[in-house]
Amino acid sequence: MNERRVIVATIAALAVSLVICGFLVQTSILEVTGDLGHRTQLKWILLSAIAASVVPFIRFRVVLRRAYEIFGLTLVLLFLVPLIGVSRNYSQRWLEVGGLSLQPSELMKIAFVLALARLLRYRGDFSRFRNLVPAGFLVALPFGLIFGQPDLSTSILFIPTTLSMLFVAGAEKKHIAIILCAGAITAGLVFFTLLEPYQRERVVSTFGSQTLTKAERDREGYQLEQAIRSIAIGGFSGQGWSKGTQNRLNMLPYRHNDFIFAVVAEEFGFFGSFLLFVALLALLFLILRVAYLTRDVAARLTCVGLGTMLACQALVHIGVNLGLVPTTGMTLPFVSAGGTSLLTFSVAMALVASIAREPAHGFGGLSIREQLERLENLVRVRSKITSQKSRPELGQFRPSGLRGNRSRLTGYKDSRD
Repeated sequence: MNERRVIVATIAALAVSLVICGFLVQTSILEVTGDLGHRTQLKWILLSAIAASVVPFIRFRVVLRRAYEIFGLTLVLLFLVPLIGVSRNYSQRWLEVGGLSLQPSELMKIAFVLALARLLRYRGDFSRFRNLVPAGFLVALPFGLIFGQPDLSTSILFIPTTLSMLFVAGAEKKHIAIILCAGAITAGLVFFTLLEPYQRERVVSTFGSQTLTKAERDREGYQLEQAIRSIAIGGFSGQGWSKGTQNRLNMLPYRHNDFIFAVVAEEFGFFGSFLLFVALLALLFLILRVAYLTRDVAARLTCVGLGTMLACQALVHIGVNLGLVPTTGMTLPFVSAGGTSLLTFSVAMALVASIAREPAHGFGGLSIREQLERLENLVRVRSKITSQKSRPELGQFRPSGLRGNRSRLTGYKDSRD
């Protein structure tokens, strides 16, 4: 069995294991609350399983050709949310479809990565900052719509995803540093001007918990305090499935999604939490391994984007439960309740499997039209160099999307470096 088949099988096994773990924990929670939400979750698990079984057999180049159409359709769904969306907990993020709640911001994670991967594939020269502007416009659209729901945590995920894809595509480090500095300044302005009062209170309660009064701890800092208490009670081996004290007493709000890691730690202890973390880390490693093996630029960028999205979301969720990150509504991939989130990450892993199944030779499975476009880009660069009376050196002409100082993911370096 070759490496690619092993990777696909391992990704599937890890994803299924995480889903089973999540369903068991959610069942433990719902036994206390008496809710029948596990039936809805079963429907989403079935839907996600069907999607994850079909997508790997669709050639990635076929999906990539429709990247802009997928992005546009998801944007339309985001535009519909303020008009006909369902409001819950002071946020309007969902659309009701066939008795199920669909969250377009989750679907945008995949749509955005595909669209940005296609955009960056044909923009190989990142020596000038202005060449990064189209990517900025692409991320601004979903960021603004999701931020306005309001859904600060999901909107922020698009920033590290964009930066990681730009970095791998060959963007200059100084340009990325400029973007980070500008982002830090903007974040400060947003905190004092655009954030809702409850969002600012969450930040203060996390980083200034020692200065809170008892009344403030019972209000802004309540969830964080109960989450940390649940993790501490779990110890090394945990209290056992469906036997967690905090869980049985219904002390921790939103533990079925935003704070499910605390329940895992309480019932399965440090050992179970560590295994959960290792499984997520292994998924990230396998995604990046597929990115390393593929020769298609867009496929590599897609893997990097999806891997960044998975890693950032998992780290933020765990950080919130440990009190390292301000309390925010962020699900734990594959584990938390949330049907659209499960569907999104299931399709994401299926896309990685589709890329892993692609042949590793030639132009990475590109169509004739795409090969001609790439050749046209190479000819244009050659003509520009010739006009400057510069003799081309060996290795100067790389595939579009990897020109620049280096392809950072593969470590490739030409004679000019």
